[in-house]
Amino acid sequence: MRIIKILLSLNMALMCLVYVLQNLVNIDAAFAGLSYVMSNADHVVNKESIAPAVTRPGLVWTAMVLVFCFEMLAGLLILNGVWHLWSARKAAPAVFQAAKKMVYVGAGLGMLTWFGLFHVAGGAWFQMWQTAIGGGSLSGAFWIGSILALSALFIAGVPDD
Repeated sequence: MRIIKILLSLNMALMCLVYVLQNLVNIDAAFAGLSYVMSNADHVVNKESIAPAVTRPGLVWTAMVLVFCFEMLAGLLILNGVWHLWSARKAAPAVFQAAKKMVYVGAGLGMLTWFGLFHVAGGAWFQMWQTAIGGGSLSGAFWIGSILALSALFIAGVPDD
């Protein structure tokens, strides 16, 4: 069970890191998508919003860098946790349990990123669910955040031995 938890943690780390790398490789598309969402364009359900449209490229770049940094940091924290888990794989149960800390911190940051930034800021504030581009991103963010949450719960709740 310890090896399964280590491999599951490794998969969480890789998921976070591969997503941010994909975004960096496709930086123009990422910027265009975020610009579109933050501009409040093409809203047909709730045409009025409490969120002001953000059209300044500098603000969009700032938001995008924030998202990318959180995604990368989540992956790196989980990866650090994988190293701790691997090092403690044959240790006493209390030592292995303590080694999970960075996995939980990274998964928590990932959940805050994909739920908080995407669902609270993007979904609720910018109403990104109203467009196909925003809705697709919101849907993807839901399952990424859910995978992190369920994986962390599995790692925490299933006995190690």
